Amino acid sequence: MAAVVAQVQRRLPGWVIVRAPYHGGLSAFGACTRQTTVIDASDPDTLVALCRAAELAAASSARTAAP
Repeated sequence: MAAVVAQVQRRLPGWVIVRAPYHGGLSAFGACTRQTTVIDASDPDTLVALCRAAELAAASSARTAAP
């Protein structure tokens, strides 16, 4: 599992990836939004997709909120 965590960590700079024994998958902690973002997923590909979607949503929100 450590190799999987390291691989996902390389794919998601700006996120901290940890094994989540309470649900058997992975958790990602990010700082791409104003509030702390935590994303849980049961497999690495889903986690990457969800994190990238959160990044895009945060970037889109930042563009529309700027004066």
